[in-house]
Amino acid sequence: IGRALLTSPSLLLMDEPLASLDLARKAEVLPFIARLARELFIPILYVSHSLNEVLNLADTIVILDAGRVVAHGKIEELMSRIDLQHLTGIADHGAVISTVVENHDQDLTLLRFQGGLLRVPRCDLPAGSKIRVHIKARNVAIALQAPADTSFRNILPARVEKISNENGSLVDVRLNIGATLLARITPSARQSLDLRPGREVFALIKSVAVLIGNSNLEER
Repeated sequence: IGRALLTSPSLLLMDEPLASLDLARKAEVLPFIARLARELFIPILYVSHSLNEVLNLADTIVILDAGRVVAHGKIEELMSRIDLQHLTGIADHGAVISTVVENHDQDLTLLRFQGGLLRVPRCDLPAGSKIRVHIKARNVAIALQAPADTSFRNILPARVEKISNENGSLVDVRLNIGATLLARITPSARQSLDLRPGREVFALIKSVAVLIGNSNLEER
C-alpha cells in the first residue's frame, strides 16, 4: 500500500487485500484503509467476499454474480433488499443504518438516526461521530404493544411496509422506523399478529452490530 501511495494514484484498486490475515490483524488494518479515502481523498475500488469488510469500509457497493452486475447503489439501500439476500448472505441479511453519536450513558452509547435513538454498547467516540450499525433480520422481533418490563434496550415504533416469504419456512417483514429495518419471523407469528402492510407495530431489537472501522460490538 505504501509503494502504491508513493506513485500519487488517482484511484486504488484493492483486490481482497486482507484475505490472508487473521482476525486480529484485519482489525488493525481496516481502520487504516478507511482513513486513506477520508484523509488522502483517494477513491478506492475494494474487491472482497467478506461482508464484514464491506460493511465497515464501503459507501457504495456493486454486487457481482458470475461476473455480471446484479445491483449497485448505497450500502444502506442494497443491504435491506430482500431479493438480494442470497447474495449478501442469509445469515447476515438485515439493515444498515447511518447514525451519529448523540452522547454516552453509563455503559451505553446513544446513536441518533432519522427515526430517533438507538442504544448500543458504549463505544468511546466523541459526540457527532458518524458511524453505521448493522441490524440482522434474525435479531429483530415484532410486538403489537410495547412491553413494559423487558431486557430489550431498543423498542421502536414501526410500520409494516412489505411482507415476503421467499425464504419458504420464514417470513421477511420490512419495517419503517424512520429508516428501513428487516425482521425475520415464522409464518405462524405473522398470522397470530395479523401483520399486513400499513399496520403499526413495535420493533424489538435484540442485538446491534456497530460498525466503526475496527470494531464489531454487540449488545444483548
